[in-house]
Amino acid sequence: MAYKRGNPEDEPCPEGRDPLAWRMGSQVRRQMRRLGITTPQLARRVPASKETLFAALRAHHFLQHAVIRLLPNVLHMSLYTIYDLPDPSGLSEEEYELVSRYRSYRRESSRRHLLNEARYHSEEEARYDQVRAELEQLVRNEANNSHELE
Repeated sequence: MAYKRGNPEDEPCPEGRDPLAWRMGSQVRRQMRRLGITTPQLARRVPASKETLFAALRAHHFLQHAVIRLLPNVLHMSLYTIYDLPDPSGLSEEEYELVSRYRSYRRESSRRHLLNEARYHSEEEARYDQVRAELEQLVRNEANNSHELE
């Protein structure tokens, strides 16, 4: 696969580097890009220099355990994602991010707000499904009525 500027995780693992370290770095870089976090910003949130992180994210060496332990909370991603393994919980990356964000909130009011938002959107989905079912029934009734008139 060709290297795409701005998407280093699309580049295959360079020769001489550990493939697991490369996949881990790719997953972390991808999530950093999604969240708009730079390597220096991440370095301020974990116990590593920006140079050490930069090298580890490009598989010159493995991420340190002290850093890996903090990444799920800092980047809202599971260890399964970091290690590029399937998540046995069955949660998608987005679902895990939502749960992770909920758990990271210290204020109860923030947790309640997120939960209320989720409930509101669930209710909206249910109302949408109900209206759609009613419209489908009306269309079927109209089709039946037009066949009876023929």
